[in-house]
Amino acid sequence: MNLLRLLRLFGCAALAAISAARADVSYAVRDLGTLGGASSRAHAVNDEGWVVGEAETRDGTMRAFLWTPEAGMQDLGTLGGASSRAFAINARGEAAGEAEDEEGRLRPFRWSADHGMEALPLPAEMREGVVYALNNFGVLAGGGDGPGGPRALVWSVDGVRVPSALEQFHGSVAHAVNDMGAIAGRVDVLGSPEPVSRAFVLDANGDWRGAKIEADLSAGSAALALNARGDAAGYRANGRALQAAWLPSAPGEAPRGLDTLDNVYSVAYGINNAGEVVGLFASSHEDDDRAFVWRDGAMLDLNDWIETAEPWQVVEARGINNRGQIVGYGLLHERERAVLLTPNPKPSAARPAIRLTAPAPGMVLREGQELVLEAAINPPDARGRRVVYYANGVVIGSSTTAPHRLVWSNPSAGVHHLVAVWIGEDGRMRRSARVAVAVALDSEPPFDAAP
Repeated sequence: MNLLRLLRLFGCAALAAISAARADVSYAVRDLGTLGGASSRAHAVNDEGWVVGEAETRDGTMRAFLWTPEAGMQDLGTLGGASSRAFAINARGEAAGEAEDEEGRLRPFRWSADHGMEALPLPAEMREGVVYALNNFGVLAGGGDGPGGPRALVWSVDGVRVPSALEQFHGSVAHAVNDMGAIAGRVDVLGSPEPVSRAFVLDANGDWRGAKIEADLSAGSAALALNARGDAAGYRANGRALQAAWLPSAPGEAPRGLDTLDNVYSVAYGINNAGEVVGLFASSHEDDDRAFVWRDGAMLDLNDWIETAEPWQVVEARGINNRGQIVGYGLLHERERAVLLTPNPKPSAARPAIRLTAPAPGMVLREGQELVLEAAINPPDARGRRVVYYANGVVIGSSTTAPHRLVWSNPSAGVHHLVAVWIGEDGRMRRSARVAVAVALDSEPPFDAAP
């Protein structure tokens, strides 16, 4: 493929500006620990700040956990097998997810402080299942595997059932349920050459709400989270990639993409009643996943707004409560750790902004040429340790003095996504918007690099 086309595909324009309305929001970081092993991940948080997820034990198995500020992390057990995972928690502190039984099958469970972990029933033809969500009135939503493929399941006082509105589809799964009884998820429709997913929201009566995210035949869409108002968040196809998306509850209001950062892909996993959305994104195919929060019309990289001197990289945000607390997981010293991000009660001290002043976006070099990088800090007198430069997520050099000039000798042919990171004296960091450039092989004919 011509490098000009690659530049256009990956996006060579500067990233959209961060919304100034909420630029002063920052987060305290809390490592939730493990159950004796090395890693953990958080999947959901309630308004009390109680968190559920999965954590490694001393013997290396993954177990569902409940974490509270008072008691720390608690192992929720299994259904007789080795492993379990918790994906949901409600206001009463009840948790739900999947756990292995004695035969090694993954079974849906509900956990409470009074009764511990209890297996939920499955339709007769299904051997395995999972719960992804539960509300405060005893309704749970998830899915099960049967001879006809995956099916969305809802558990209530009336037992377990496949929602009648979803029976016609090739497959389905329910990812969210709110206190009104609305359910959101995805259905699989026949496409070519394989089935394609479509997001759905069913109202409290089990009727299709009507607003669906459309997708092409190469990628699908899904609703992964639902708030009390009925707004859903998830993803939709955007050309060849997936894009975080929002399905509003208002009749006739069109679904819209949330990705204001020109990413190659993004997915939304959580939404609160204020309409704040969290998830993950990747700036390029070479970059690592990073967690985001979307508010006031802008997607923000959470790593730019955490207040910590530890070398955290928050990879994935899974849930957000109505207090604005966010859970997910990050990398700390190369270990996956469940993390709780809590908004600071007061605006943080202003941290400098950084941008790449060279090279220009869309610049094209010949193989063997040097590439000069420079960055500007605002305010210029901000005290920092250094500026570190990355190309496709790999460090290529650093600078300690303005204008922070770096000469990159003999970059390889291809498209390079460049980022500058300012590191303050306290270890806190700020990333620049990425800039894409191309290095053409000598054998390639010249071409116009203008986007």
